[in-house]
Amino acid sequence: MEYRILGETGLKFSAISFRNYINSDKPDWQERTNQLVKKANELGINFFDTAEVYGWGEGEKQLGTALKQLNIHREDLVISTKLFWAVPDLKVNRTGLSRKHIIEGLNNSLAKLQLDYVDLVFCHRFDDETPLEEVCRTFDALIKSGKAHYWGTSEWSACIFLNFTWYVKDSILLSQSWSNPNIPQFLINSIPDTKTIL
Repeated sequence: MEYRILGETGLKFSAISFRNYINSDKPDWQERTNQLVKKANELGINFFDTAEVYGWGEGEKQLGTALKQLNIHREDLVISTKLFWAVPDLKVNRTGLSRKHIIEGLNNSLAKLQLDYVDLVFCHRFDDETPLEEVCRTFDALIKSGKAHYWGTSEWSACIFLNFTWYVKDSILLSQSWSNPNIPQFLINSIPDTKTIL
């Protein structure tokens, strides 16, 4: 397996990732998920990507269960999740990038994944109702709390990404952030030069 380094972090992740977008969203697919995760791990894949919206939480739950049942060492893995939509009926504070949803969303994701932290947490989409400073400061707080090591963006436009970059660069935020500007996830799964397997 070929491994890449995440930006300037030193974190190494496999060039091919396991993303459970459509393969773990039905409650009776746990055994299937276990088999897929086992095979991915045997092939040297260490990067596992999920999101709170995948199967409306079922994807995170099944990935966490698979990792636990297969007894795969957490230290050997790079795990990411994405936040923006938590429930199918889009309840008012369970969607978007408000401080409330980011904190509660990641706490819910960690519970489903049965983990203390994720390596990477993404803003799954841009939220034009929440000030960029609020988003950046909230993710910075999550990094400092130890619930995530890095944070980034997914499918933000180049213009918004540029403003984000300027803000982070000019602010006093010390935590690590990483991003990709509006590149289709089916091509790169949020990390440049990465292929996704389902």
